[in-house]
This record gives sequence, C-alpha cells and structure tokens, in this order.
Amino acid sequence: MKFETKIVIAVSFLLAVGLSILNGINFSFLKVQMKRRIDAEALLYSSVCRESKNCRLPPYFSVSPFPVSDENHRVVSAFNGKFLILDVNSVNERLKNLAATIFIWEALILIVLVLIVAMVVNRYTKKEREIRDFLKLTLLVLTHKLGNFLAVQRLNVDILESRCGSSKAIERLKRGYNLLEGDFQLLLDEVKGIGRERRSESVDISEVVRRTVKAFPFSNRDVKLKLESAKLMADRKDMENLIYIIVENAFKYSSSSVKVRTGRVGRTSYIAICNDLKGKVEGGRGIGLELAEVIAKRYNGMLRVRVNRSFCVYLGFTS
Repeated sequence: MKFETKIVIAVSFLLAVGLSILNGINFSFLKVQMKRRIDAEALLYSSVCRESKNCRLPPYFSVSPFPVSDENHRVVSAFNGKFLILDVNSVNERLKNLAATIFIWEALILIVLVLIVAMVVNRYTKKEREIRDFLKLTLLVLTHKLGNFLAVQRLNVDILESRCGSSKAIERLKRGYNLLEGDFQLLLDEVKGIGRERRSESVDISEVVRRTVKAFPFSNRDVKLKLESAKLMADRKDMENLIYIIVENAFKYSSSSVKVRTGRVGRTSYIAICNDLKGKVEGGRGIGLELAEVIAKRYNGMLRVRVNRSFCVYLGFTS
C-alpha cells in the first residue's frame, strides 16, 4: 500500500471517529434537552387544559381518563381527574429523523474533508516524486560517467601489469582500484535504492561480516573475528552496504590489525569493529560513517565511535 494511501485512510479514520464522538455527545445533549422541553410543555398544556375544555394539543400529546402507561405511551401530567399522555413513538421518530439528518451532514463533511486531504497529499507526493526522480536521474548519469572512468582505469592497470609484470606498485594500484570500485558499487546501490520499497527479512550480521571481510584485498592485516549469531529484521541490501562501509573504514585506516565482533545481548544485536591507527586521528566521523548511521537509523540502530589507541565503531540494533 502506498504511503499517501495510508495517510488518507488514517486521516479518514480519525475524522470519522472524531465526528462520531462529537455527534454522539451532541445527540445525547439534544435528547436531554428534548426531555426537558417535553416536561415543560406537559406542565404548560396541563395548566391550559385545566382552565379550558377546548385546548389544542400537539400530535405527541393526548388526554385520557385513564393512566395509560406502556412501552409506547407515558403519563407526563394530570389535571381535573384526567391524564396527559405522551406518545413515545412520535418522540422517537423525531429523534430518528434528527439522527439521520446529523448522519447525512456528517457523511457529506467527511467526504469533502477526505477529498481535500487526498488532493493535498497527492499534490505534495507528486511534487516530491518529481524531485526524487530528477535527483535519481542526475545521480545515475554521474555514476554512469564515473563507471566509465573506472573501467578505463581498470584497463590501464591491466595494461601496466601485462607490460611491466607484477610488482608492489601494481599491487597497490589494484588494491586501490578494488576499494574504489567497491565504493562505487555502494554508491550505485544507494542511488538505485532511492524510492524503492525495502523488504525486511531475517539477516544474520555475522554471516554478512564474514563474507565482507573475505572480500577485502588486505593480506598484510592481522584480522581477528569473533562472530556469534546476531539476527535482525532488515533489508539485506541495506545491511550489506552498512557493514561494507564500516569494514572498509576499518581496513582503510588500520595499520596492521582489525578486530570484529558480533553477537546479541538481550534484544540487541550488535557489531563492534576496532582497528589500530596509522597515525594521529581526530575524533569524529567521516562521510562513510555518517552514511552508515543514516542506514542504521532505518532499523532503530545506534552507532557509536570511540577513538583512543584504536578506532572503534559500535552498531547496535534493538528489536
């Protein structure tokens, strides 16, 4: 179901409930007022009929020599040995007509308000969709150009390797290219994911971490993994991108060691990753970790960074 449809349904429901409560209160008040009016009229007509034998009564009153009292009639007053009888059916019919009138006006008001809300929501979402589609198209064009540039650079690296043979410089170029290609793929996934409907499924963070770490071309890093099952409901692509960001960040800025731990404490699934530092690092977050936090918040996640002798990132997801 579309987001705008949910908004219209929610607003319609709230308006219907609100108007029904108000009308119910008003109807109860009118019933009390009508009863008071009938009692006042009964006293008035009793006084008139006591003084005059030809008094005219409204259709819901009648005079009887006997105290008629059943489910359709009720004695409301007495005078000169006679009884003023109220026709309950007539009063109930007036109340039904009043309730029907209130319901019709309530339905008309509700329909008009829902149509106005639907028009406003549709106009807003249409404008938002146009902006989003334009932004997505612009980013796709830019990523396409960047992809072509990366393909050319990959070709240049392959040509250098074929002519000069394998060397440390070539290996560094290849590692740098692979990291850049991973970043590019992450960017492309996020751009393509703009506006898409995310599907939640059970994702084990430990398995995603294990696959991601294996994909990094850093054979000179001392990698220590302590991976326990840590499942949560999330979009798998989002989790893969999120973990790629923090793992890449750790490998990129580490000097020689990276430690990764996953697990679950109570209702919280977590991943903690620490790396030693090549040099002095100021506390704070780069663009990568800011993007990671944005993705984490989609799933009630919390990201914390601690910088001391090592750089540590903690991610927790409470289910």
